[in-house]
Amino acid sequence: MQKIAIVILNWHGGADTAACIESLGRLKYSNFNVIIVDNASTDNSIELITNAIHQQSKSDSAILFQVIEPDTIGSKTQPSCVDAKFNLIKAPINGGFAYGNNFGINAAMSDARFGYVWILNNDVVVDPDALNELVNKAEQSTSPMVGSLLVYFDDRQTIQCVGGVSFNIFKAVGKQVGQGDTWTKGSNLPEPDNLSYIAGASMLVNMEAIRQFGIMDERYFLYYEEMDWALQLAKAGKMVVATKSIVFHKEGASIGTSSRSKRSLLSYYYLARNLVIFYRKNYPLLLIFAILRNLREALREINCRDLSISHTIIKATWHGLLGKVGK
Repeated sequence: MQKIAIVILNWHGGADTAACIESLGRLKYSNFNVIIVDNASTDNSIELITNAIHQQSKSDSAILFQVIEPDTIGSKTQPSCVDAKFNLIKAPINGGFAYGNNFGINAAMSDARFGYVWILNNDVVVDPDALNELVNKAEQSTSPMVGSLLVYFDDRQTIQCVGGVSFNIFKAVGKQVGQGDTWTKGSNLPEPDNLSYIAGASMLVNMEAIRQFGIMDERYFLYYEEMDWALQLAKAGKMVVATKSIVFHKEGASIGTSSRSKRSLLSYYYLARNLVIFYRKNYPLLLIFAILRNLREALREINCRDLSISHTIIKATWHGLLGKVGK
């Protein structure tokens, strides 16, 4: 049975992270250690997280909980994440999705006993069979990355996506595979064959592939880092989905997007800017398609008389062309 490092990133989402931790306690696959990275939260997240950890009485480790100092990660002084069932890393700043998750990934890589890293959004609740199904799929394939079936937390008969996204590089538009389709527990869904990347809410990643092709690019801050990472890891094999690995997702909770129909201005900014950054890095000859996509979005918002969104998209596109990265 492979040993799994579960990495969860928290930023001002202690209640969601606590609920995620509680659901991990019901997993049927038991050979895992959890690494929680807090991206410099200023609310009561740490208190909520530590309380949730201490409620997990079942532990196959000598230690239930330990704090790992970020400046020890990757060094000889770093405690092994295998030593404790739950590990907490307090990042010094909020450096974004890739920045925080990379702390957890690097901490796990310091111990060769981990075969896979399971990256989870903090705003998910996992089905008890979710990890079993992911590992079984990973062991049956040569894929470097396996995704789950994401179902909306607040509507558990509706699919968010089957594993991830199909992205058209000429239209610069991605579509979540299966979004909006009806789901019933126990149903057999076909595995998508047109997947471009695995959704970041649930990604089981082969540790050897990470050692070979590297960790996530931290320049994005938010959005497109998992797509960029998938392009690098795809050199080791095709992305696949364990369609019976069920993860319930409270989409948008961590970035101020309160519903599936409305995004925050922050969300619009990073989506538009990072699309340009992604193309500049990976498809420079096709950059015009990213720019045109953003301009179409801005014009659409002008027609809808939402000038704040159109202004945000235009500014973000310009920042991407200037090479502005990070937060």
